[in-house]
Formats: sequence, structure tokens, C-alpha cells
Amino acid sequence: EVGRVRLVEVVEGGRVVASGLGFVHGSGGLGHTQGMRLGGTLREPGQVVVLAVAEALGEAGATTVDLGYGSGQPGGPKQRLGATGDPMSMIIAARSAGLQRPYEAMRRLRNAARPARRRRPSAP
Repeated sequence: EVGRVRLVEVVEGGRVVASGLGFVHGSGGLGHTQGMRLGGTLREPGQVVVLAVAEALGEAGATTVDLGYGSGQPGGPKQRLGATGDPMSMIIAARSAGLQRPYEAMRRLRNAARPARRRRPSAP
């Protein structure tokens, strides 16, 4: 814990098996899983670190935390936090202004090729 940054490590048998960063700004927080080492007793150490980062951000005063794309999917680890979807669109930028349009066109084509996913309606 340093200022607005939270570093969480999951240790198993004296070795770090997962680590995550959390950033707090005002009442908001952002979590990011840095890395995982598989092969230990924990089946999914990444889930443990995500939950620990969210808890650390809450303790630091964050009331809203961006848990990443797909948070709160049925059966997912973030669902037990009570995560709800946000209708905000993802904003993705290319390396330069000249590459932005071709990048957006490529993403549209790729997304059109994927089967449509059903979205749950947001709670009022």
C-alpha cells in the first residue's frame, strides 16, 4: 500500500503465485492482474488476486471499481462481488491518428464475425 496504489500478492508455499495492482482515484478504483504462476495447489490463483485487489480498493475508499471487460458474467469469480455491467462502450485507440480508422474497421469486421452475445438488461 503506497498512496493510491495497492499491490496484492498471493503466496503459496513461500512463492508468489499471483499478483495484482489496484489504483484508487477519489471514490473510483481500477484493478489489474499482473501475473500468475500455475502449477500450485490453488486451481485459479488469478481469481484470488482479483478478489483481494477489489477488497483492498474498497478498504482504500473506492466505492466503484472497474473490474474489466466481462465482469459479472454468470459463474465468474467477479460475480460474487456483486459486479454489474456498465453500458459504457470500450474506447480503444491505435498508436497514431492515421491508424485509428483502419484499426476500427478491422475491429468491426472481427466483431461481425463473432456470434452475437445476449446481453442482460441493466438494473434500473
